This record gives sequence, structure tokens and C-alpha cells, in this order.
Amino acid sequence: MRLLNAKNKVLKTILLQAEKGFNQMNLQLDIPESSAHLIGDKLKAGENGKYYLLPADYRIEFENKSGKKESIPLRLFSKK
Repeated sequence: MRLLNAKNKVLKTILLQAEKGFNQMNLQLDIPESSAHLIGDKLKAGENGKYYLLPADYRIEFENKSGKKESIPLRLFSKK
């Protein structure tokens, strides 16, 4: 699984093991420091040193063993 920004740049890759498919997962919204520049200048490390996604539109892309890719939109909102 890959987490992509609005320009389809990979922010994070997560290996999933699914023998017969999967129905749910916990998505950690932190990204590696090496991907932080793809979000923009506003992104700063949190108190724990991790970088978290800013409110924006993203995509989650899945690829099966045969190479077929599918993606779904992910929209993050700010707390109000």
C-alpha cells in the first residue's frame, strides 16, 4: 500500500499481508522525514519527532501481486 500526495508522489509505503483480502486496517498518519518536503514548508516534526500529514487530499494506492493497482481518495480535515 502506498500513501500518495495530490501530485501522486509516494509519501509512505506500507507492506500488507492479505492472503484472501482484507476489510480494515489502522492507518498511521505519520510519514518519514525523507517525505516531509513533499508536503510543503509548513510541515514540522511533532513533539515526538514524527511528521504528520496536514489537512489536504491524498490517495491510498493498493497493488496486488500481479501488479494491478487501484487507489481510493483520502481527505484529511483540520480539527475545529
